[in-house]
Amino acid sequence: SGNDNLALHRGENINKTPVQPLDHIGFIIPTPEQVDEWYAFLDHHAVPMRQPPRTHRDGARSFYCY
Repeated sequence: SGNDNLALHRGENINKTPVQPLDHIGFIIPTPEQVDEWYAFLDHHAVPMRQPPRTHRDGARSFYCY
């Protein structure tokens, strides 16, 4: 599908409301090394991290922050 990607994930409903909150937004970064660089940049600027970078079964590399 080119450079676009849409992943829908069901998040935990912490407010106990009937409305599903947005779980996350993803960005495509050209190389796995740049994913690690962005993680280091955001971590250095005290962005709370949920999960460090990891490589998925399909070869994609990602991390999650709050």
